[in-house]
Amino acid sequence: MTTFNWTISAVERAVNLNGLQNVIQMVHWRYSGTDENGITAEVYDVIKLPTPDVENFIPFHEITTSDIIIILETLLDIPNMQQSIQLHIDLLINPVTITGPLYN
Repeated sequence: MTTFNWTISAVERAVNLNGLQNVIQMVHWRYSGTDENGITAEVYDVIKLPTPDVENFIPFHEITTSDIIIILETLLDIPNMQQSIQLHIDLLINPVTITGPLYN
């Protein structure tokens, strides 16, 4: 069984945006999977977040990693990411190609 985990590497904020301060606009993230034998694969990317409205804005000093993960899980195709990570793990265990230098 593969266990999946998020890592939020960084966030990019606008100092001022539509009257709001410290608005997270970009999230740098990693989503990894580790199988029962410790084999790990991951996907990583940067995603632009939708512009928040004043009514639903969470001030930067109050937002948590869990809040960011909830947002990411609404924006990203998690089942597809998990499938891709699992395929990568399976290929690490049972490779179908080998990459290396020429021997001449």
